[in-house]
Amino acid sequence: MAAHAGDADVQIHACGAMGNLAIDDNTTAIAAAGGIDVVLTAMTTYLGHEDVQVAGRRALDNFTISDNKMANAVTDGIHGIRVMLSAMTAHMDHAVVQEHGCAALHISAQNNRADITATGGITVVLVAMKTHVGHAGVQEHSSGALGNLACIVENATAIRVAGGIGVVMTGMKAHVRHAGVGQTGCAALANIGNSKDDRTAILAAGAICMVLSTMTSHSTDPGVQ
Repeated sequence: MAAHAGDADVQIHACGAMGNLAIDDNTTAIAAAGGIDVVLTAMTTYLGHEDVQVAGRRALDNFTISDNKMANAVTDGIHGIRVMLSAMTAHMDHAVVQEHGCAALHISAQNNRADITATGGITVVLVAMKTHVGHAGVQEHSSGALGNLACIVENATAIRVAGGIGVVMTGMKAHVRHAGVGQTGCAALANIGNSKDDRTAILAAGAICMVLSTMTSHSTDPGVQ
């Protein structure tokens, strides 16, 4: 990949190869060889190339799925986060790019809340949710990212001020039968309600009925309950 950084096709297929290798517990070896940085470099170099972004994001997803220790390594620090947000912004109409980007932020927001908010992550996530209301994967991971970011009171308020409560509820209504969307949506509303003003806004948006409806629809799912 490094030797042919100027060839998009090489980057696409190389990302695919590394993604497949990661399935068989080779993530530590890939990371030790600098594979994460090489993939992020390819995504940065070909920011406008959808196929490179999808291939790169899928490779990174396989790194994190196969080895939880790699999850934060992918988006640990400002560089990885900026790559994810830049890709999402450049390809906002591409649902797969948004789904993978939001999935990365969902994980990263457990430990990198300050960096994500400082680089405009809340806005990017909300735009993705508005653009892809009908895509369950985007809604699930976007709500998950917002929920993790909202663990900080200031972020919760920022999400509320940006209209995030209504956006989360719109996604939940659009996918009322999807347990993943219901779970992350309810979690996001719970975490956003960190202050009295935030809770008042949640109530005014009709969240009680939405949450109860979600619980009823997924009564056998402990994650939702």
